[in-house]
This record gives sequence, C-alpha cells and structure tokens, in this order.
Amino acid sequence: MTLELNPAEIQGTTATFALTLNGKLWTANVGDARTVLDQQGVPLQLSEDAKPDHPRYRRGIEHRGGHIAYFG
Repeated sequence: MTLELNPAEIQGTTATFALTLNGKLWTANVGDARTVLDQQGVPLQLSEDAKPDHPRYRRGIEHRGGHIAYFG
C-alpha cells in the first residue's frame, strides 16, 4: 500500500503567547512551543509542551473526534 501525503496535511503548528492584564501574566501555547520567563537569569517554565504523545493531550484530541498519526 502506498500512502500519498499532501504537504498541507502533515504540517505542524507551534505558537506561544503572553499577555499582561490587570497586573497578571497570562500565557498560552500550541504544539511544542514553550513559554519561559527569565527571572534575573533563572529560567521559569510557564507553559507545558502540548505534545500528542502525552496522555493528557491525546485524550483531549480523541475526545474532540481527532486522531494522531505518525509519518516517517
């Protein structure tokens, strides 16, 4: 069986976002993008990588009707 892949179907997305609002710092990320705050030279990780092989993310993907496929 030959599997033909459309490049648009195998693309990934990563993004990270930070916002200060009313004195609070809000962060969000998609994919394996990570938000890190530099506290005077000491890194503080503010977000968790959203990887499909992590059970929490896999459940969320499948719960919403999605599936995970690995190519290559």
